[in-house]
Amino acid sequence: MRKTAVLATFLVAAGSFAALALAGPYIGPASKTRAHVGDVIDLKAGAGIRMYALLPLYLVSTKDSLLPTPCRFKGADGICEPRVGAPPRGGKYHRIGTLNVRHANDVTITFRVPKLAPGKYLYVLYCGPCYKGRGGSLIAQLQTPTLTVVP
Repeated sequence: MRKTAVLATFLVAAGSFAALALAGPYIGPASKTRAHVGDVIDLKAGAGIRMYALLPLYLVSTKDSLLPTPCRFKGADGICEPRVGAPPRGGKYHRIGTLNVRHANDVTITFRVPKLAPGKYLYVLYCGPCYKGRGGSLIAQLQTPTLTVVP
């Protein structure tokens, strides 16, 4: 009975993770949701497909993050990620790693929490190929784990 319950739980979790992967670039579970500066965190993320482009990963304060907005795409209502001209460099966006999904759809990023003020932070991906032409999108999914930096 216990083996069946464990297997069922695993299959539900795997199905949820696979659903995220089908939706495009995503940020999955993190080993910690509360941490001190210097703590090590493992974060699952991916692109849903293998792609040649590298995807920079950032931490940004929830109050400073650009968030998805309602939009129209090909005549239908939708939600669009913010478009930016280039990957963020410094300022409010703190780069913590790079997703390399050239050989696997899902990856684990291990990073050390940088020197940040205490507060709540979102994980944000920059996806160059997510928009046609120059620039790319900032993908900040509110349903993914956030990181609370504690003193």
